[in-house]
Amino acid sequence: MTNEEIIFRGVQAHLGLTDEEASALVQAGKFPAMHTYEGWKERGFQVKKGEHADLKLAIWKQGKAKETEDGQTIPGRMFLKTSAFFGSGQVEKIGA
Repeated sequence: MTNEEIIFRGVQAHLGLTDEEASALVQAGKFPAMHTYEGWKERGFQVKKGEHADLKLAIWKQGKAKETEDGQTIPGRMFLKTSAFFGSGQVEKIGA
């Protein structure tokens, strides 16, 4: 399962949505946005002071790449890590 699928299913379960309801929200462009603190920061938002994560999910992360003696780069191992997710109502535009 990809991170996008993990997040989608996590939000769906958190909101108690059926597959049909979630699908209808996606098609209407109204499926709630959920990102990590860094994800929101990359999009130009700051999590509001005092907010706590709406959702915690185990998503895939990649470890640091290693370089061999002959100069080849070996990608880091993939592992599951629990990450905190915040909804759009918990953030504000940076510089607003």
